[in-house]
Amino acid sequence: MMKRIFAFVIAALLLEPASAQKTNEQLGGVYYAYPQDAVPADTPPPTGFRAFYISHYGRHGSRWLPNDNRYMWVNSQFADKSTLTPLGRRVRKKLQRVWKNARGNGGQLTSLGEAQHRGLAARMQHRYPEIFQAGTQLSAWASVVNRCRASMRAFCGEMERSLTLGSHHPTAVLQRSDSADMKWIAFSSDEQRQLEARVRPRCEATSARLMASLFRHPASISEPDRLMSELFTIASDMQDVPLPVNLYDIFTHEEMHALYEQNNRRMWICNGLSAENDAVPQRSAVSLWQHIEQRADEVIARGGTGADLRFGHDTQLYRLLSLLGIDQLSSEHPDQMDLIVPMAANLQMVFYTDGQRVLVKFLHNEREVRLTGLSVATGCAPLSPYYEWSAVKRHVRERIAHAMQQRRQAGQTAA
Repeated sequence: MMKRIFAFVIAALLLEPASAQKTNEQLGGVYYAYPQDAVPADTPPPTGFRAFYISHYGRHGSRWLPNDNRYMWVNSQFADKSTLTPLGRRVRKKLQRVWKNARGNGGQLTSLGEAQHRGLAARMQHRYPEIFQAGTQLSAWASVVNRCRASMRAFCGEMERSLTLGSHHPTAVLQRSDSADMKWIAFSSDEQRQLEARVRPRCEATSARLMASLFRHPASISEPDRLMSELFTIASDMQDVPLPVNLYDIFTHEEMHALYEQNNRRMWICNGLSAENDAVPQRSAVSLWQHIEQRADEVIARGGTGADLRFGHDTQLYRLLSLLGIDQLSSEHPDQMDLIVPMAANLQMVFYTDGQRVLVKFLHNEREVRLTGLSVATGCAPLSPYYEWSAVKRHVRERIAHAMQQRRQAGQTAA
């Protein structure tokens, strides 16, 4: 009897979804603040190879909600105190406190967002000191959206401070933010916008219980599902401000989990490897990849050390990861956004040379990842993260060609 009970418990644990064990903060998905976990040690490069260049793309750091209007709309739903339950009145007070903090800051980087990028810069320099020396050539680009510019300033400011202290020579990072010739950094095609407009995954939890707990006449709420979603977004964003206001307690775990899964599915279809998107996200990442490839080849030809730093958004980073085909992404089920594109998410491509060959490895959120379908460099162990740069370029070109073929096939099917 005890053996059967034990077997049942083990089976239940194995079947339980991984996201069921997540914290409330992780269930915020794209609002999850960049984790401060210890970064695993690097796999040593092959004998004779040294790091000389880093190519980077990072999401902006933690921020307030994208615009003030979202806070204002939520608060307007609680304007009439006579319509609220006791819980609704307590939530109203919390929302007023949130709005007082957020007013005029919609879409802006928070102090935590700045700290995240300063930390990323410091760890990058500490991890690859052979790259960041006096005379190294550093360039940075940012989306014209202010939170991306502010992220770039925080990151580059930390680098300039550290390099100046270490070398006793002033060192500056050439920073650019010009939408006229930088559409590649936050590119979105017509087909990408059309995809996003039609993707509306359903939430598996209803808003009925929550509305009834907040409003005396819940049927009078015209957009209950939207209100539930926006309340959860505000609750999730408190970790990014940060502001000691807890709104998680108005939700059940099942409701938060359902909202998390809904947001994961939408992001996956719009930006990931879902078969439903006909490789639209991968095609949207081509111009960004072309900039990465071109700049890397220029540095290799020039010689010396350097880094190219780019600061944009979660969707463009996710599409780039999809184009590369990193092994953390799935084509069968939605990815988990807290793992893929939390606030300050990043991709670092670290280049190595022995004077003749050029190898590259990929760090996603500072952790080594591998490219699906690509063999590691000659002489490396089977699970090594090091690839021949020439092989990576062929790999991505093949993925681009396949993505273009999918567009033609989708057009023929539609016709």
